[in-house]
Amino acid sequence: MQILDIILYSESGKQRTLSFDIGKVNIITGDSKTGKTAIIDIVDYCLGSSDFKIAEGIIKEYVWWFAVRYQLKQGQILVARPNPIKYERSASDVYFLQGDVVSIPNFRELEKNITVDILLQKLENIIGIGEYTHQVEGYTRPDTPVTFKHSRFYCFQPQTDIDQRDFLFYNQKKESWVEQSMKDTLPYFLGAVETESVKLERQLAEKRRNLNRLEREFKEAQSVVEKTMGQVFELVNEAKQVGLIQISETPKDREEGLKMIQTISENDVIQELPDAENEVLINLQAQRDIISKELYALRQNIKDTESYQKETQGYESEVKYQALRLESINIYPRNQSVNNSICPLCNNVLEQKIPIIEQIERSLLSLQNNLEFTKKEQPKLKQYIDNLYRHRTDLNTQLQEFEKNISAIYKERGEAQRLKDLNVRKGRVLGRISLYLESKLEINDFSETQQKISLLKSEINNLQILLSDEEKDDRLESILDQINVQMTSWSKELDLEFKDRSIKFDLKKLTLFIISPERKIRFDHTGSGENWVSYHLLIHFALHKYFALNQRPTPNFLILDQMSQAYFPPERDLKGTGEVEQSEDDKAIKRLFDFVFNRTKELDGGMQTIVIDHAKLNDDKFTEAIKEEWRKGNKLVPMDWITGNK
Repeated sequence: MQILDIILYSESGKQRTLSFDIGKVNIITGDSKTGKTAIIDIVDYCLGSSDFKIAEGIIKEYVWWFAVRYQLKQGQILVARPNPIKYERSASDVYFLQGDVVSIPNFRELEKNITVDILLQKLENIIGIGEYTHQVEGYTRPDTPVTFKHSRFYCFQPQTDIDQRDFLFYNQKKESWVEQSMKDTLPYFLGAVETESVKLERQLAEKRRNLNRLEREFKEAQSVVEKTMGQVFELVNEAKQVGLIQISETPKDREEGLKMIQTISENDVIQELPDAENEVLINLQAQRDIISKELYALRQNIKDTESYQKETQGYESEVKYQALRLESINIYPRNQSVNNSICPLCNNVLEQKIPIIEQIERSLLSLQNNLEFTKKEQPKLKQYIDNLYRHRTDLNTQLQEFEKNISAIYKERGEAQRLKDLNVRKGRVLGRISLYLESKLEINDFSETQQKISLLKSEINNLQILLSDEEKDDRLESILDQINVQMTSWSKELDLEFKDRSIKFDLKKLTLFIISPERKIRFDHTGSGENWVSYHLLIHFALHKYFALNQRPTPNFLILDQMSQAYFPPERDLKGTGEVEQSEDDKAIKRLFDFVFNRTKELDGGMQTIVIDHAKLNDDKFTEAIKEEWRKGNKLVPMDWITGNK
């Protein structure tokens, strides 16, 4: 996996493409604050990093999507991720393309089609990371499964890391888990853990899980059985109390008691209840329920009818009262017709009939008619209520008869109920006996479980021998020896302070040692940033050479940011051209770049190196390798994106 292009997208859809050559040295030189440092952060972000590390400023403000196109051994992929500051969406959104040749998409095509988690799985498959988990001895911490994230540690040397004396690798000291995960997973990336060993370690992990499960189940079963061992005599006594065993029978020991309870569990000792009268009882109860429902409805009818009777009686009283009021003042004589043309007070003839008198006449007539109707209804209503009461008496009599018959049957079944209660008690005792006997049966199953446990232990032991740390350590030591020899040989090209000494990479401490006849010197105990940059280059190129030649599952690119800073910091560029004047520093910088060119060329396309630097050497190889120069206004983000024409 090497880098073909880095693509930025503006809000308006404009593209900024930065292209690189495969298998060669690619140089971006330029002034400070032009975006050089962001290159590593962009590539890391587009390799599935969970952190969006782009610094505050122009890039964060004007770039909306970041994309990187990668060349694989077979085919290409493109990974694009949105600027999470610009979008109200999850930073886990990814636009992913894969094919023999992948075209760079336009801005409108950039839509999420996978997540970061799926991207990392795809990248693992693409570069060939197998299912391997570093097993931690003693379970003092979680095991470490190898993932794509672990392969990225050897691809980046940011400006803040490349001349560090305290650590060698990307993010090594920034996060506590990184250093330990490097120690756990680098043997896999180096090939010290063989492919067959990966399969064997998966088998070993599975067998260990099975062994733990069986031992836990065995222990739990033993605990249950031990608790039930003393229950034999208790169960015999319970069986005597319910008549399952004769009172006179007493077991001499636990085995005899066990035979007793086994015997009664095998025999049919529960007496069946007689059920001849069950059908009669059910019929009586059904008829009783019918009568009860009918009686309930009748009572409700009586209640409603009596309520109606009270209302009519009240109405009759009111009508009588109103009629008497009129008659009491003798305006209208009783049983006489009314002549509304004669004044009721003076008996003179009226020229015009009085309307109110007509209304009074009609009201009185209506009251008299209603009163007559109510008087006729009262006897009928009373007779209806009397009939309801008689029917209620009949139903009560029938209900009492049914209750009497049902009670008689229950009385006859008293003995049967006692037998039923006894059977319930017997059933409970038999249930406890059955549970105990099942637990007892598990004792016989222990032998089979113990055989499985013994077999698993034997298989685990054999796998541990095949996967012994000694054998793996021997392979790892051999690989590290090759890397150490390579670094020692190359060190002479860099004119190190201890160039006549052997260099050794200590994986357990993740540092370098200079080996002298008298003692070992840690590389961080050597002086000057010049030496520290050189040691960083030595270990990274030695690892990448081994990765490439042995086709290990790692990306095959290395990005170096400001490796000349120890010799040529930006403040020394007084002319603003980046050109290094002839001096000892110029020679030292040239040695570094020659080293990078030589190492990359040796691998014949197997490795890509991208150098981001302020310095600009007056050297043909350097000039030919420059992909872009960011000076005089040229930057990673084009000026027209910033000035308004985005």
